[in-house]
Parts: sequence; structure tokens; C-alpha cells
Amino acid sequence: MKRQMCVALVGTMVGLSLCAFAQESQQSSAQMKDASGSGNSTNSADEKRFGDLFLKAQASERTSFDAISTEAENGNLHAEYYLGVCYRDGVVVEKDPVRAVEWFRKAADKGDDVAQVNLGVCYSKGNGVAKDDGEAVKWYRKSAQQKNARAMNSLFVCFSEGKGVEKDPREAFKWLQQSAEHEEPDAWFSLAKCYYIGYSDAGVAKDCDKAFKLMLKAAESGHAEAQYNVGVFYRDGIGVTRNINEVLKWYRLSAEQGFAMAQNNLGACYDGGRGVSKNMGEAVKWYRKAAEQGNADAQYNLGGCYYNGTGVAENESEAIKWFRKAAQQGNTNAKSVLRQLGLN
Repeated sequence: MKRQMCVALVGTMVGLSLCAFAQESQQSSAQMKDASGSGNSTNSADEKRFGDLFLKAQASERTSFDAISTEAENGNLHAEYYLGVCYRDGVVVEKDPVRAVEWFRKAADKGDDVAQVNLGVCYSKGNGVAKDDGEAVKWYRKSAQQKNARAMNSLFVCFSEGKGVEKDPREAFKWLQQSAEHEEPDAWFSLAKCYYIGYSDAGVAKDCDKAFKLMLKAAESGHAEAQYNVGVFYRDGIGVTRNINEVLKWYRLSAEQGFAMAQNNLGACYDGGRGVSKNMGEAVKWYRKAAEQGNADAQYNLGGCYYNGTGVAENESEAIKWFRKAAQQGNTNAKSVLRQLGLN
């Protein structure tokens, strides 16, 4: 007989995602150069041609990859950049970080700002080359001098954390503002966090109204974590009037992009009937998506659903499995449940 307890009657919800104060911009395999703040487009028609070839290569079109490769071998800087992306992301060919660096460097040496910021990221992360924060900063600076917004945001990270340079909050904030002015969503997101928390070392006072406006701007650009945070701002009335419909809208947009905290909170809305009709099947669906990504709150919530048989067939062993996963990550609710079950 199952031990009687009351577990997770209404799912646990979490607050703002603000763990990483500074976030380095990442280049996406689908990010086209003309959308990346390129200030060195010497031949926009040529750049567009290779961008189109790259999109076809992403659809596994070998002839398009071969065309990029041939032109790269002939020294075309746009082809060199896109060939680097192909090797970095495994487009048509197997992933090869070393060859990616080789081709990024060729384009970067010719002054391509997007290749320069990508090469900086390779040095920052040690992908295809020995990790070297000083080299990363060098390439970010070269790219930022050409008004590349992602490079500016990366310099914010470097100066705020002292990566490859001496830590300098005021210099960091200067680069962050410049990146935001050049329409970089990651910069809007980080700037929103600065205003929400307050960045006293840079002389920035807490301002929730500014924080909300900047977070909303990032969210509207499609930034998944910002979308989640906007939902929390609406939920808690941070810089804006509470609005449960907006909460659900932004949680859902973020959750559909795979952001685990949003998936958990959307599940909790269905679990508790918060702004939506209670639907335990939907709650379990979203808890599971987040739990499988390692979100401890969702793991605890999913365990509660299995324990109580809500939205899923009752299964104590499956419940204990998820409670243990959550507890291993420090979730206090899961630890408490396991103690009650005599399973410390």
C-alpha cells in the first residue's frame, strides 16, 4: 500500500532567471552575417549570394557546400566565414572545430567583423584552439571597432568578469550600452538585469521601470530567457501592472522555445488553474519537458504528479525517481518528501 502523503498539490513556480549577470553572445548556425551587425560588408551582393548558398547547405545540399568550399579556397572572405560555420556546426560535413577556426581566421585576418567575433568565441571557449581569453579580447576589439554589436556585448562580459582584461565595471557598462544601442538582444537582456539588480560598481542604480522596458524589448526580439522574465515581471508586478494573460503569453512563447524555467512555470499554471483552466495533462506535459532538461523544480513537480496520480497514472517508483533527481540538485521540497518516505 502506498504511504499516504500530500505531495505537490499545486506545482512549485520559480522566479526571475538572473543567475548569469553577464552573458556572452553566441553565434547561431542559422545567423546570417547581415543580421549580425556586420560593419565590413564590402560586397553586399556577394555576401548575400554566399548566405543563400549556406542556407541551402543547411538543407543538406552538397552542391551548395561545394560551391562555398571552392570559393573559400580561392580566397573569398564571405565564403571563408561560411565554410567556418559549416565546420563548426557540422553542416553537410562532420563537425571539425579546428578547421572552423582555420577558416574563421582567414576571414578575420581580412577584416570580416563577424568572423572576428566568432574567432573570439572560439578562443574564449577553447573550441578548436587552446583557450586564451586575451586572444578572445583581441578579436572582440577588432570586431567592435567595426560596430559589431555582438563583439561589444562580449567585451562587456570580459570587462565585467575580468576575462582577458583587468576587471572594470564602468568599462563593461560602456560596452554594454554601445551593444544595446546597436540592437543586440543579448545586450538588452543584460542591461535589463543591470537595472533590475542595480550595478553599483558601474554607478547604475536599480530601476525596475527601465528593467521591464529593456527586458520586453529583448523578449519581443525572440530572446527566450527574456520572454520568460517578462512573464515573471507581469506575474509579480515588476515595473508593470500585474496581468495574468500576459504572464501566460510570455511563459508560453519561452516554453515553446525550450526554456526550462518557463516550461515549469507554464506547467504550474495548468496545475493550479492560474489564469487558465486547470488541466493536469498539460501540466504534466510541460513539467516533463523541463524535468528532462534537468530543471529541479520541474523534477519535483513531476514526481508529485506521479505520486498523487494527477495527470498521469499513479506510480510511486517513478515519483521517487524524479524526487531523487530533484534532491540531488539541492531541491529542498524533494529532500523533505524523501525524508518523509524514509528514503534519505
